[in-house]
Amino acid sequence: MNIKKLLIYILIFMLATSFFFFFRQYKRPGADSGEIVSFASSSEIMYYYRSPLTVFLHQAAYKILNPFGMSVEDIISLLSSIAGGLFILVLISFSHSFLFLLFNLSAGVMFIFLGHIEHYAWVNMMLAFYFLLSKKFIEGKINIVLLTITLCITCLFHMFAVFYFPTLLYLFLNPQKKDGKLKCFFPVKKDIEKVMIVLIIFLLFLTVVPLFLPTRGLDNNLSRLVPLFQNPDPQRYYFTMFSIKHFKLLLYFYMMASPLGLFFLIMLIGRIKTKFHKFMLLAVTCAVFWEFIWHPDMGKLDWDLYSNFAIPLNILVGLLLVEKIEDKPQRTQS
Repeated sequence: MNIKKLLIYILIFMLATSFFFFFRQYKRPGADSGEIVSFASSSEIMYYYRSPLTVFLHQAAYKILNPFGMSVEDIISLLSSIAGGLFILVLISFSHSFLFLLFNLSAGVMFIFLGHIEHYAWVNMMLAFYFLLSKKFIEGKINIVLLTITLCITCLFHMFAVFYFPTLLYLFLNPQKKDGKLKCFFPVKKDIEKVMIVLIIFLLFLTVVPLFLPTRGLDNNLSRLVPLFQNPDPQRYYFTMFSIKHFKLLLYFYMMASPLGLFFLIMLIGRIKTKFHKFMLLAVTCAVFWEFIWHPDMGKLDWDLYSNFAIPLNILVGLLLVEKIEDKPQRTQS
């Protein structure tokens, strides 16, 4: 990257971050904002199992900036805005197309970066970065090890990213048709060994660090899933799986995050042909699947947790829209 391009990226980052932070009064309410604030301002360093790196980041920023008069709320808002500025750079790295950027920036998921006081800004930014690196991996520009490290770090910002591991497995297996049969083409042995080391370190972090720090957020078990056919506790669960109420709330989440995303994906599904398109479609499927089985304990206020499906969806649809528009002149000339 040359100096001029680097300066442009820095300027865009600063402008985007400033925009998100200065207009934070228009943010949507978060379900657990009060709890998030208490974690960040706590005097004890804690391991919050659902999103350990995010809490560490909030606590570190609080200790640095609070002595200068910044409130804990403004500090968390600033961090969400910084994640938003980085997210803009990731989008630009995907495409400079006005249509692509407009489709992504006009979606409701962008409220995550509008100074939102929650744990979701950094994991969503990291997801987009992981998708960008996945594109570069498919193009042969990086190896699978860096990709694995990125997804593991993303999970540590929030553990819902674990549900995106099938996308990494897809790239790892590298299924291709050869001689009319579907075959897998694994990475070289050296890279496989490095990937295994990264995953072992990731698992050790999850299991060893909580032994030395006060730990919270350990209630990630089967009780978090939507009951299948019978509601065992109406005071705990809002609905059962496949019920009308279930679909209505999911539709609400989808409309809040990306009202046009699923519609355009259905319209453009026939254009999904490249390996990266298929990879991104798998990412959307992973997001929709986990959101379908996971129970929204805070009801409609959980819009922020459930908005992450829009990250892969909007990137995929934005790229498909650009490709469709760019194809038209070529077809006309032919």
